[in-house]
Amino acid sequence: MDRKDYVSIEVAEIIRKNGYKIPTNVYYINDHELVIVDDLSIIQKSTPAPRLYDVQKWLRNVYNINIMVGGSASGFWWEIHKNNGTYIADYNYSGPNDAGKWDNYEDALDSCILSILNSKLLKNIKKNK
Repeated sequence: MDRKDYVSIEVAEIIRKNGYKIPTNVYYINDHELVIVDDLSIIQKSTPAPRLYDVQKWLRNVYNINIMVGGSASGFWWEIHKNNGTYIADYNYSGPNDAGKWDNYEDALDSCILSILNSKLLKNIKKNK
């Protein structure tokens, strides 16, 4: 299991409040340790950790939000669009590395998802049925 394939603990904690209910067997436990869990007593005290791709797909299918992660020699950046390609709300070309980008795709994607969840964007968009 590659930790980079899963959402950060910050995203995991927020996403449950926004109606994300796709099952997973990967959870954050204790001090934010990412583990595969099948014990119901542990699951009840843990935070589900979905894969980044699953959350990206959920945002696309439920809210018509398309996350675009791009890359260059200096790193990765992200933008948010409607599914039809129309610019919707935000972009970020100011990541944590020296060039203002993210060093890997997964960190840029997680940053974008966190930005969406922390914004009012989901409250202002009609959900698909």
